Amino acid sequence: MNLSSRSFLNFHHVAGFIDGEGCFSVSFRLRKKMVSGIEVQPSFTIEQLKTVENYRLLSEIQKIFDGGGIRYSRRENCYKYETRKIDHITQNIIPFINKYPLYSSKINDFKLFEKICSLIKAKHHLTFVGLRQIIGLAYQINPSGSRKITATLLLSCIKKKENLAAMKVDLQKK
Repeated sequence: MNLSSRSFLNFHHVAGFIDGEGCFSVSFRLRKKMVSGIEVQPSFTIEQLKTVENYRLLSEIQKIFDGGGIRYSRRENCYKYETRKIDHITQNIIPFINKYPLYSSKINDFKLFEKICSLIKAKHHLTFVGLRQIIGLAYQINPSGSRKITATLLLSCIKKKENLAAMKVDLQKK
């Protein structure tokens, strides 16, 4: 996090921006090659309508956070500052928000997101127990939002993978 950054924004403005326009999310993808069959992807975004001024604003935020990227979403006609790298999130985004706290109900999503990121950082997403815990927490974040994959489907995939792993162990014992 570049807290010495010279910017026309102060850090309390950025925190307010996150409170109003930020989004904490955790997405899941089914991946056959993964032991659990599920890939976990945390993401932090800030959206702004497509204007030159808003792009400049997101560029300043990108400098303050010392990373992440800005992309254009045609579907939503907006620019999005986004970071998905767990190290960047845990070393830059989370400490910033802990230092400059949120005041809206979004703080609840942030606390869940922070817990999920700490579990991912500790590699718990690579275990069936940890993955179940992450799924349970992630589906509490922005519950009115839409998801492509239901928690029930993810949990059934974990159960199938667990059963396969148990069968392999049984076969190896024989």
